Amino acid sequence: MKEKRIFNCSLLFTAALLTIMGQLAYLQLVQGETLASRAQAQHMKWISLYQEERGDILDCFGRSLTGEQQPSLVIFPSLWEKESETLALSFLAQLTGVDKETLTKKIWYPNGAAREPFVLKTALSSAEAEAVVKHNFPGVYSLSLVSRYRQTAIANHVIGFVGKPDETESNLFLKQGEPVPKSVGKAGIEKIYDAVLQGRPSPRLAITIDDKGRRLTGINWQIIPTKERDESANVRLTINGDYQQIAEEALGSQEGAVVILNVQNGDILAAASSPKYDPHMEDPPLSSNAYVNKAFSYYPPASIFKLVLATAALEEGIDLPTDFDCPGYYDMADGRRVKCWYEEGHGKEDLQAAIMNSCNPYFVHLGGMIGGDKIKEYAEKFGLSKQEIIGYPLSPEQTIDFNSYVAGDVANVSIGENGVRLSPVMMAQMMAAIANGGTQVVPRIVQSVERLDGTVQENFPSQTGMRVMSSATAEKLQAYLVATVDQGTAKRINQVAGGAGGKTGTSQYQGVWFAGFSPAAAPQWAIAVYISHGDAGGKEPALVYEQIVNRLYQLEGLDL
Repeated sequence: MKEKRIFNCSLLFTAALLTIMGQLAYLQLVQGETLASRAQAQHMKWISLYQEERGDILDCFGRSLTGEQQPSLVIFPSLWEKESETLALSFLAQLTGVDKETLTKKIWYPNGAAREPFVLKTALSSAEAEAVVKHNFPGVYSLSLVSRYRQTAIANHVIGFVGKPDETESNLFLKQGEPVPKSVGKAGIEKIYDAVLQGRPSPRLAITIDDKGRRLTGINWQIIPTKERDESANVRLTINGDYQQIAEEALGSQEGAVVILNVQNGDILAAASSPKYDPHMEDPPLSSNAYVNKAFSYYPPASIFKLVLATAALEEGIDLPTDFDCPGYYDMADGRRVKCWYEEGHGKEDLQAAIMNSCNPYFVHLGGMIGGDKIKEYAEKFGLSKQEIIGYPLSPEQTIDFNSYVAGDVANVSIGENGVRLSPVMMAQMMAAIANGGTQVVPRIVQSVERLDGTVQENFPSQTGMRVMSSATAEKLQAYLVATVDQGTAKRINQVAGGAGGKTGTSQYQGVWFAGFSPAAAPQWAIAVYISHGDAGGKEPALVYEQIVNRLYQLEGLDL
């Protein structure tokens, strides 16, 4: 019996030993890496290297328009020391412009517990970063993080911006059984393509701490790679980053917009809107309408719309007046008088002279000959009855709205005032059809959605529309528009590189325009410039156009 008990005890001991050894082997071989990571995490404090865990927005060459490594002011509340709190708060308030009370709420929960690490300010200047290092307050660091938006960001209005999800947005993720992200797209491409941009995991920038939560001296910050799967994609635009930079610099601080379009396929190569806003939302905008993308917004097209009437008249074989007399006004049958911008009158004119001089009486008369229905028909042929941008869905909005059988309405729309509202994109679209020989183009701003390895997840092919006019009509209009730049209302820019064809527009109600094509002999670009507050289409917007074309010539190395 004694030997049997000893044998049974030995079996139990051996079984227990094998079980323990098996568990140790499992912990070491199977879960060792996970447990080591947990142990390491308990002795580290970290912040995401990427401030927004999203895919990139690229220009047409694949260059990122988002993401830039910048010195950032980062606060680690758990490493904050009460002894230096007063001085630290004063320093941070002076550096950021955020008051001490707000800073305190950002650092501590109401119950006194420390909040998670956060970025207080991005894009620190070298002087600001040096000041942070010099003061060396515990929990206050200047770290090089990848900001979502560049310090000198371009195409802000197209790209849009991100922000914390509101209650409605959060509930939508929860209903789909998905975790609520820390940020979502709020405007522009960021919002439209939020679902595909979401899901790029970020490496961590971490510092080691001791058992009391204090930073260990002599140990540098380290990057801990992520092991999460990248679920995001990149969005490639048609925007050329160099063209965009040129357009924005030429527009400067003037309130308005610039659009550069490829005349053959309708690709939007630049879409600038001013004034700009800070996509980080740290600085208040300069204007209450700074968030409005004026390149996609609607305004009276003024005299540039006269090209629709000219096209209709030429295509329909209307017996055009060749010696129309402009005395500076036009008396309508109902007794109303429409004034010409040139009070002395232009005298005898044909169609070319009327376009060159932008003569209102001629086109009011011509509008009556064509009729409102034909004006609408040709506006639709140009693609002007609704704005369509491939890859950028827009809410439908009526852009042509007038009564074809009311003479006053037809007169107003004939000179591009009441009854028609177009965007700078649509103005460039109209000019492109004339410049390419008469075919409608459909503006496109997104090329594709691409996975991280470059394979295409979704493609947005360019489209050409119907033939708007014969090539003969297009050639005539091109010649008329080149003459307008050479010796007409746009002669101020007749020395522009490569020559140009174009039309000025000065609205009675809102803004001034210049829309044209360059080079004159072999058009590549259709460019529309809108300035909200200007004297005349042949002044401010024409000069912006000239600066853009001169710089494009230089950039592309073209011969004058």
